[in-house]
Amino acid sequence: MVVGHLLGQQNKTLSTAESCTGGKIAEVLTSVAGASKYFKGSVVAYSTEIKIAVLGIAEI
Repeated sequence: MVVGHLLGQQNKTLSTAESCTGGKIAEVLTSVAGASKYFKGSVVAYSTEIKIAVLGIAEI
């Protein structure tokens, strides 16, 4: 995966916060062997309540 390769070259990591995707981005990232070297984890916050409580998103 290109993203993982670039992150590895730069010694960087990635985490995601997803909503409408339902975790699909994390699924793609972790489908590659060795993804734990650069992928730290994901929060799937679908409801507004969780987005506010866990991610600190301002209520609109």
